[in-house]
This record gives sequence, structure tokens and C-alpha cells, in this order.
Amino acid sequence: MGRPVRGAEVTIDWPRGLGGGGTVVHTDRAGHHVAARAVRTQQFTCDGFALTVRASGFASAYSQRSDTTCGRGVITIDFKLFPIQR
Repeated sequence: MGRPVRGAEVTIDWPRGLGGGGTVVHTDRAGHHVAARAVRTQQFTCDGFALTVRASGFASAYSQRSDTTCGRGVITIDFKLFPIQR
């Protein structure tokens, strides 16, 4: 298991069904981040939800959801960042 990456930039692109737009947050010393969006809707859709993670000295990571359901409205995605050899 790798070590956490502190201060990594996490860019979230929200799908239209969750209000659209984007959010940028940074990971804490444990490598975690939390971002939330409050939306009034009968059914969540994650189609188009995208996450990009960047950190100095590491290759970027990207993930996009194409499914139409978000379960209970909570998405958990783990990333492994790979160091760039210099």
C-alpha cells in the first residue's frame, strides 16, 4: 500500500443532473478529500461525473462515470498516483 499524497489537487466536474460546474479541493495529510453538492432531485445521475487528481512529482489520474445511478448519492473513488522518475 502506498503513502498518502498531501495537497494533491482534486478537480470535480459535476454532471448536469447534479447542477453542472466544477469544484477544486485539495487532499489532507492523510490523502483524503471530501466534496459535496446539495441538489433537489428525485433520482441522482452520475453520468458525466469526472474526477482529475494532480500532484507535483506524480502522474495525473482521471476517472469518469458513465452510469446513470449514484446509489445513495455517495461516490467513493480511490486513486493510486505514480511518481514521475526524474
